[in-house]
Amino acid sequence: MRHTPPRPGLYEGWRIVATTVWMAVFTGVGRRGFGGFVIPMTAELGWNRSTISLAAALGALSSGLSQPFVGRLYDRLGGRRLILVCLLLSGLGTALLALTNNLLFLILVFGVLLSIAQAGCSLTTTSALLSKWFHRQRATAMALTTTGSSVGGLLLVPSYTSSEASRHGPIASSNS
Repeated sequence: MRHTPPRPGLYEGWRIVATTVWMAVFTGVGRRGFGGFVIPMTAELGWNRSTISLAAALGALSSGLSQPFVGRLYDRLGGRRLILVCLLLSGLGTALLALTNNLLFLILVFGVLLSIAQAGCSLTTTSALLSKWFHRQRATAMALTTTGSSVGGLLLVPSYTSSEASRHGPIASSNS
């Protein structure tokens, strides 16, 4: 096997880090921001909070239980394929949430489809991917990706909550 000398400029691995940071920003928000949807869904659909929260609880359970299977798929398919498919499924699941008018639909889409799809593009798979790109500065690369999830929660969740408050008034965003 012929060794190719490194190209001058930015190491390709840092582009992968930038991609995984953006993935973490947008996929982590679904979990962190779910609470912002509970009161508006209660008002619009007439469901009680504990019933809506069941979808979130089942989502956390589905995500956790699917991680070993996602890891196995990662080993079989490779990171690029698995993450791409899971990102596409996450987008589809997010679009389908706009059609929610039935509790079972919410549980299946948010609690199962989105939870498993987001497990496939979670820190578990991106960390495995980054470990192949970085031997030096591996911890820095993984820490930056992890930061993306927190940044998404910090920036996107408050912007959604404030838009809901302006749409429904501050009472709808803080009361039942």
